[in-house]
Amino acid sequence: MALGAQTLRQQLTSIPILSRGTICPDGSSVVDSILHWLTNGVKTPLCIFQNGRGAAFVGKDGRLYTLRFQLGEDDFEEVKLHQIKADEEDWQITDTSDVAAVTVAHAEHCILVLDSKMELHVRQDDGSQDDGLSEEVTLSHLGRSTLVEAVLPRPLPGRRVAQVACSEKHFLALTTDGVVHSCGSNSSGQLGLGHTDFNMKMAPVHLEKNSSGDRFAIFVACGSEHSAVLCEQGTAMTFGSSHDFRLGRRSETWVNPWPMAIEFPGNSRCIRVACGAKHTLFLTATGHLWGCGQGAQRQLGSAASGCVLITELPFSRHNGIPVDIFSHPSLNVSVVLTQDNRFWICGEAGSLCCTSGLIEDFLPYDRNAVIIDSLVVCMKPTWERVNIPGFNDSEVCSVELVAASGSGLGAETAGESESEYASRLLNHLSTGSLRRLAQKGLKEGSVVPSDVISEHDCEGGAVKTDASSLAAHRPRSQSTCSEAAQEKPDACRSIFVGLDTVKIRSPYLSRLLQSPCQVNVTKHEGGRMTVQMHKYSYDALHAYGRYLHEDVVVCRPETAMELLELAQEFVDATGLAEQCTQLVRRYVSSASLAACLASCLYLGRSALGAEIAKQRLCVENACDVLQVIESASGSSEDPQAAYIRDIAMAFAARNATAIVMSERFAVMEDALKSRLFIKLANMGLLKT
Repeated sequence: MALGAQTLRQQLTSIPILSRGTICPDGSSVVDSILHWLTNGVKTPLCIFQNGRGAAFVGKDGRLYTLRFQLGEDDFEEVKLHQIKADEEDWQITDTSDVAAVTVAHAEHCILVLDSKMELHVRQDDGSQDDGLSEEVTLSHLGRSTLVEAVLPRPLPGRRVAQVACSEKHFLALTTDGVVHSCGSNSSGQLGLGHTDFNMKMAPVHLEKNSSGDRFAIFVACGSEHSAVLCEQGTAMTFGSSHDFRLGRRSETWVNPWPMAIEFPGNSRCIRVACGAKHTLFLTATGHLWGCGQGAQRQLGSAASGCVLITELPFSRHNGIPVDIFSHPSLNVSVVLTQDNRFWICGEAGSLCCTSGLIEDFLPYDRNAVIIDSLVVCMKPTWERVNIPGFNDSEVCSVELVAASGSGLGAETAGESESEYASRLLNHLSTGSLRRLAQKGLKEGSVVPSDVISEHDCEGGAVKTDASSLAAHRPRSQSTCSEAAQEKPDACRSIFVGLDTVKIRSPYLSRLLQSPCQVNVTKHEGGRMTVQMHKYSYDALHAYGRYLHEDVVVCRPETAMELLELAQEFVDATGLAEQCTQLVRRYVSSASLAACLASCLYLGRSALGAEIAKQRLCVENACDVLQVIESASGSSEDPQAAYIRDIAMAFAARNATAIVMSERFAVMEDALKSRLFIKLANMGLLKT
């Protein structure tokens, strides 16, 4: 057994309700079942509730079970195991390494199960109803009080749910069309519905962007009596109780039932939110950590001891680059996961360090999970990739995008082989990533270039736009797709995206699907559609599909330039072009400079071309850059293109000897060679 599994097993067995050795019907223990699903990519197969006296988990057989402390006949506590019955086709998951994310959560006597098909189910946590919870409202009059039971087995029928967030009394569900739905207690307006009435059924939350429609939500979080939603292009919105400034803004009333946006200094783009009992955390794309709310338990570190508005937290860059943040709606703690896969924690978590005190500043916590008072705050991404539902899954996405033939990773167009690219990426990997690759090599006997590229994509090196992507690991089926495309060019040319996501995120593609005149759109039975997009490579469509679903661009710079063209054609207004431009600026390499310059000139983005030329021009690529500028049509009329030519020619003149002796110089056009020699002569660098 791997060392990481042993450590996590010890942590799980430290939870009293899991330590009683309860056996499932298939003979496996509770902890065995949890570890089984964690190692197979399931995100959250366990939840603990009722102050550690109750638990729900997914067994190895893919069914839902509950554990509960009960008083036995001899007046001692024992653990009872109960199977919550459900139709097998409803949500039972299969024993495979490619399952989509399954989340088990708990809110006020209800267990929420988000299954591998992105269906949301709600069950009573005591299993008292064998056929699930009734949709009808049952009223029992007991004196002056009224007991209301109104919970749905499927609260959002026909809707794909991407994420669920819960507190003890309310929960939010985010569907793949970017809509947030809420249900439960609403005394402080934490449901964001514009009122404070208890809501028994799921209702949509209006995140108004303008008069034409709502914002597209991509992440939700719940505190004890407040909520936060992250929208596209990095806008964070909060609502609910404003006690202790936990909403990050001043308010004239403690009750705030309408979502309102938070403004960060410098218009920073927020990529993750987390809510604690009395505070809220925000992580920006630049790796800066912000917080607001109550800091009496030092859950905001040394930045505050009382109540504060939005403020930057003292998380030093020496600790590592933050990639994800966590808290728990019942706890006053803050947890940061850094790029090297390490936890840092502060707040009311002294028990983790065998003390009853507070952790006043972020301290490293080198364990696989953060478990405080039997409550699971978070768990690290484990030995396999954590799967993300909703993107490139043909079973849940009804729109198929067919890419150009013979497109793998685009190595040929970049002038750099996969092995060369993988070797270059090795220089940027962290120690943790190198250790994982070494372990894979020892276990399987070899490490192929695709392993390095996949690790680099996941970790956040030369192909990332921001730190949030580590928290959104690619499914294993996706990480190996490009490799399959190289082996079988026609077997992996399709990308699958959700129709509801397309309707919100890509109006152009949505109109294309609805137009009866488009010959490249094929409609199938059951509402499925195939779109022939042979103008773009597989990698470009893969990056675009992931962008639509997750609002993040993860690709090589050459592919980002292809996405820029797609953004222009699709008249994209969601920020795709901006993210692609930022990626190219940061991560263009000397090997990919010529290809990216050619795309810049073709797309009329010569200003970006001039910027990256100054950044990555060198002896090895100078001839290719000169050739690209020479062959660019109409470049002489573009002042920026002429400026790039001057930059490249001046560089070639300064390094004439090395360039003339290079292999690439021999294949340059004679006219271009003549211009270079004329330039050298005018500078007095040629002897006659």
